[in-house]
Order: sequence, then C-alpha cells, then structure tokens
Amino acid sequence: MPESWDTEQFWLKAQVYMARAKEGPTEKWVRPFWSILALEFLARAALTNIHPALNADPKDMEHLIHAIGLESKGEPVSVPIHSVIIRLERLVPDFNKPTKDFCDFMFLVRNRELHSSLLPLESLHEKEWLPRFYKACIVLCKSLGFTLADLIGGDEAENAEKLVSAMESDIQGEVLKSIAAHKKVFEEKPQPDRDELIRQQLLVAQTWVGAECPGLCPACASLAKVQGELESVSRPRFDDGLLIVEHVYLATRMECGACALVLKDINEIHHAGVDPHFRRLVDTELHEWFEGDYYDEYNNM
Repeated sequence: MPESWDTEQFWLKAQVYMARAKEGPTEKWVRPFWSILALEFLARAALTNIHPALNADPKDMEHLIHAIGLESKGEPVSVPIHSVIIRLERLVPDFNKPTKDFCDFMFLVRNRELHSSLLPLESLHEKEWLPRFYKACIVLCKSLGFTLADLIGGDEAENAEKLVSAMESDIQGEVLKSIAAHKKVFEEKPQPDRDELIRQQLLVAQTWVGAECPGLCPACASLAKVQGELESVSRPRFDDGLLIVEHVYLATRMECGACALVLKDINEIHHAGVDPHFRRLVDTELHEWFEGDYYDEYNNM
C-alpha cells in the first residue's frame, strides 16, 4: 500500500484530529473545523481500505501506478473529497444518501471557510451538525472494523451515541406540538405579565452554576434552565493571570419558568432545536489540576 494513501495512517490521523477538536477551551469555530478534517481522513481511510486505487485521480496513469504500490513519476494526486463521498455511497452499504448529503454539506462549509471571506463555522450550531457527524463516523468506523469509541474514546462515544439515538427518535411532532402550545399560552398573557416573567427568569438565571446553565427557551425565548451531565474537562490554559479549564456538559433537561415548557431528556432537546452541549469556564490552580495524578507526592509534602 502506498505510504501517502495508507489506511492505517489515515485512521491514526483522524484520531489525532478528533483529539484536537475537543482540546478546548477554544473559539466556536475550532471544534467543527478539526472535526471536518478528521471526517475527510476517516472517509479516505474507508476508501483506501477497499482499495488504494480508489483514492487516485484517474486523469493520470501515474497516480494509479502510485496507488498500486509501484514507483511512479511526480507527486501523486488523490481524487477530490466529493468523489470520495460518491464512491463510498456506492461501495459501503450503510453509507446511504442522507449520510453522503451531510458529508457534502460539511465539506462545503469547510471550503467556504477556507476559500472565501465568509465565516460559516462561527454560525454553525452543534444542533445542525454534531449528531449527523457522529452518525457518519459510526458508519465509517464500522467499515474499517472499529467503533466510535476507538475514534473518540469511550466516555465521549457513549454520549455521542445518545445524540445519534435522539436524532433518530420519532418524537419530533410531539415536541414541536408541545412547544407551539406553550408559546400560544404565553403569548396570550398581557404584555406586562410576559415582561415580568422574562425579568424574573433573568434574575433566577444568575443563581445557576455548575451543571446548570441558561438557555433560550424555544417557546417563549426567555432564559430557561438547562441541566446536564459533565462530559469532558479541557486541559488548562492561562488567561489574564488565571488558570482556566472548560467543563463541557451534555444537556439532558430544559425547564422554562416563564412558560412552563419542560424538555425532559436529550431526545426532546434535540428535536426542539436546542444545542446539545453547554460549557462553563472554571478557574483552577496548578496544584488542584495535578493533585489527582500525583496524590502520593502531594500527600508527602
């Protein structure tokens, strides 16, 4: 197998880029950017796993010669990612049209980010891409004989599979009906009453800490309490003299005190169009960060 189109190397590179995607704390664009690059390496790994020649640009015989492991002239050129996705749809049974269309969308966003003056990644919400991204990764990992946990780690994979399950759950109609009903009741209240309810939610939101975070209610647009489970903690970084870590939570419940809407689990949260994660920046100290790994040394100080 040619060194530059090696299935194992593509796979390992996808793992590295997925790790970069969740290193944080970072700007909003960073996670989807690294994730899209990881998706390309994963897709090319799946294609070369079938045969390296599928990754070669057929316009020049030299690229095919390189793909079959013989000495070739010049720099080998691979097919564009759009062609990779078309070939995967034809050759990988679970790589269906919805998965292909999603991958095309993500690579289009990547191209707009890199080749235009636009900033599409800044406005890309997790609810728009993350569950479908994990679904595509599951399909590609399976074709390679791996699981999603092999790609991103067991803890994150468990939550990722919850997001995929939520996306595939057949409750969207019920959730949207509930949102519409709460919106109707709220909008029928006199304007002063609505303003007061929204004001109260602003005040109450200041008391939410840790695994509780303000979110925008999809029914009345006031601040609602989002609760979640801690998913990951970033490596620390210094910011204005403080050592900062980012706690990432998987949203599991939303309660709105203004209109009484309740989204009771991740399934309902997904179909309500609420982002599946929220984040909190927490300041820490070096000894707090390292004490867990070096408990005996700290205990003897």
